[in-house]
Amino acid sequence: ASGLTAVEALLPFGEGHRIGFVGPPTTGKSTAAQMLVAAQSSKDTAVVYAAQRPRAALEAQLGRGGLLDNPNLTVVHADPNTDCLGARYLLPFCALHVADQLRARHRHVLLVLDDLVAFGQAAAELGAPAPVTAAQAVAAALDAAGAVESAEGGAQALTVAAVMDFDHEDVELAPHLRDLWRSAEPSLDVCLAFDLRLAADGVLPAIDAERLLAAGPPP
Repeated sequence: ASGLTAVEALLPFGEGHRIGFVGPPTTGKSTAAQMLVAAQSSKDTAVVYAAQRPRAALEAQLGRGGLLDNPNLTVVHADPNTDCLGARYLLPFCALHVADQLRARHRHVLLVLDDLVAFGQAAAELGAPAPVTAAQAVAAALDAAGAVESAEGGAQALTVAAVMDFDHEDVELAPHLRDLWRSAEPSLDVCLAFDLRLAADGVLPAIDAERLLAAGPPP
């Protein structure tokens, strides 16, 4: 199975997992990530959704999925058309900080980074070398995921879902994108690969179930 059927079969992912949504543009990665957000029905789950795209487009997309009605959703946003380069670069760091703060007050936090390619491009456009490279930032965000025991003895978990807008098997992948993938792939517990051929056939989200990296137990 692929597409919507595969996503429904896989949800919910384990709390504390590191999840990758990887594939070419227009294959439904953001839609699948937002389906993951919509599946968080627990009142003790907070969601941080970080995205770099025009504000109106983002609000329309989240509104169609009914996500803006979720009182536990925090959107961290940078508009590539109006926000400065520094804001675009700092976006994932701000989102991770917000998620860390929410983790102290919620049993489970889901952090969605949509997408890491835009962040990598912002880092590459800085006039001076970035203080933290995109590859280092991605590795740090994924490493922050996991489950820990709270001071009260209960479990607290941070799940990180990373959207990457490229085909990781493309032999001509740009060097900075290949570095991004190499920093992310070893840490992923689940990786959903998206396929243009499935999208062309009308299967959206275009998840290729044959290229699924299965999850182990949450860390």
